[in-house]
Amino acid sequence: MRIAVWLAPMIPAAGLVLGGLLAGGMYATELRARARATTQALRPVEPPAPLTLQAGAADAERGRVPYQRECAGCHGTTGGGNTPLRGPVLNAYYRADDVLAGLIRDGVGTMPGTPPAQLSDQDVADVIAFMRGLP
Repeated sequence: MRIAVWLAPMIPAAGLVLGGLLAGGMYATELRARARATTQALRPVEPPAPLTLQAGAADAERGRVPYQRECAGCHGTTGGGNTPLRGPVLNAYYRADDVLAGLIRDGVGTMPGTPPAQLSDQDVADVIAFMRGLP
């Protein structure tokens, strides 16, 4: 009877520990497989056509909020990208604002586009201004 009292709480705890170890091992195996599958260095993909925005002067401070809401999940809060498999810093690859506007609006590769209902042209211009100030 005494054994059951102290053993009962230990069984679920042991199950959680073992489950975590197994899941962690599966994740590590998946990462190694992805690393082996990528034989070439990743490089920027061909961007969509440049886009001329119908917007006023861009404001980096106004661009912070839409960037945090729409972009930071993949590209990181400081623009450094969230590893291991998402969001390079587009600022480093694409220097022209109209090309970045096309990327933001139309998307590229696995990056989804943002329609005007999600980000207005003014928001896109502000996000680009904010991105230009990132390290």
